[in-house]
Amino acid sequence: MNIRYPVRKADGRDYKNYDELLTDIRKNAHGWWLLGVNRYWHGGIHVGMSSSPASVLSQDTPEKSVPLQFMMDGEVVAWRVNRDYAVIECYQERPLRQSGTFVLVKSVYKPDEQDESSWLTLYQLYMHIAPLSEFPKRPLYRVTQKGHGVRMRKHSRHDDSREIAPDLLANFIMINDDGTYQPAFKNIPFSSREMIKACFTEDDYAKQSHCHDESWSILSLKITDDSKDYYSWKFITKSYNWPAFKERSSTQVSINESVAYPFQPQPQHNK
Repeated sequence: MNIRYPVRKADGRDYKNYDELLTDIRKNAHGWWLLGVNRYWHGGIHVGMSSSPASVLSQDTPEKSVPLQFMMDGEVVAWRVNRDYAVIECYQERPLRQSGTFVLVKSVYKPDEQDESSWLTLYQLYMHIAPLSEFPKRPLYRVTQKGHGVRMRKHSRHDDSREIAPDLLANFIMINDDGTYQPAFKNIPFSSREMIKACFTEDDYAKQSHCHDESWSILSLKITDDSKDYYSWKFITKSYNWPAFKERSSTQVSINESVAYPFQPQPQHNK
């Protein structure tokens, strides 16, 4: 079972350990885990501009926002999406705004696949998520002046975590005026991440500050009106490679670009 922290760094990478995550979480005035500032039990964390600014949706640059992630593999068992914030009158200078948008995920940890008595059912609750009103009013991607592209994401799963393959693929769907839709591009590598362990003993970890070969990539788009039937799409993939036992400044960066038109052959990346 894959286990991860619910928030990530601004560059999309996972936190290395709990202490590194907690350092950022404590930048919030409240909402700490495991005890709040009032010394009462607090079983969750608050995600906001102080601790995780990259996870806060920006209407101006939504493509730079780093989505939250489920902490364990599981299934969504309950959810709600609000169109806007609920306004709550209270004895303060201005009314409070609260979002009831949430998602509840059920996960089952199975130490022994054959022994159900060892299984543990866990639930993850993500609450007060941004309502629809916080999302950009403009379309993120355009196919034509009348048809807009809507990005849909889907994970690709691999048995071998070292496999060099896209972790996240994207389909771009054109929504027509009559409500019908058709895929403009399918299975486009949207982001990927690979980590290979390079330290194997306590002495290794004591001597080295960076014990993994890490590589990751992220896709960005540039869409241009070429006065043709469909806009041209430039797919720009920025890749990073951080070797083990090296300082972060030694990270190598490469950029691949390709141009394609909707409903035509899939883009092939060229340097």
